Amino acid sequence: MKIGKLAISFYGPFVSLLDSDSVKVYSPRCFGHHTGIFTTDNEAPLDRDHNQGMNRVFQVSPGGIQPNTGKITHANPDIKLLSPPRHYTLTTNPRLAWFCIQLPRPRQVVGISPHQAEITGTGAPGEGVWATGLRLIFDYDMDQPDFELTGPNGFVFPTSLKDHCHVDPGHFEITVRSVGPFLNDPEHEDARACFEASTRLFESNNVPLNWGMEFGAGVVAMARNGSDCGAAHLVRFQS
Repeated sequence: MKIGKLAISFYGPFVSLLDSDSVKVYSPRCFGHHTGIFTTDNEAPLDRDHNQGMNRVFQVSPGGIQPNTGKITHANPDIKLLSPPRHYTLTTNPRLAWFCIQLPRPRQVVGISPHQAEITGTGAPGEGVWATGLRLIFDYDMDQPDFELTGPNGFVFPTSLKDHCHVDPGHFEITVRSVGPFLNDPEHEDARACFEASTRLFESNNVPLNWGMEFGAGVVAMARNGSDCGAAHLVRFQS
């Protein structure tokens, strides 16, 4: 067994719950956004469910992923991970997400694609450099390159992972990306709308989390070119 790393990176509006034995990544109901999974060799769209999206679950076959029963390390604390208040729980309304991807528990998480913004609302953390994407890093048996994502209605995405870095002990990469409809978003309207859609996935006493995301007059939106919108990635560590 040759142990290297598998990195699965999520770009775009997502909400992640890191449980004691798995990770669930939800795609909030952002209109005009479409999501796909990409490797070095192939790609596939991830279809949405307009009525039962919270229950539309894609699952990663463990394959060469080595189980982690210990602590998950935040590898780059300079980029903040935004978490909802502890008394907010995941919504039971199945219509508030397009789908969910369930994965094993990673060894590390890394906040990626940072944006400086102010998180506003009751109990909000305020100004900061927030991760708008999340990378999950797994210990991985490099001798098992076959990877499979399965889903509802017979969906199967098989691929054989390849290491193009050729550096011991080895490294595989997978990207899941949700892209919006605009090439440019100078007023950050898409980011604000997607962040609001993300916060709706958490509620307390049936009241959704009422946080907003403000970029300020000095922050200029980057040219989009099909990239993610820039909404902060919400992360809940359950244990």
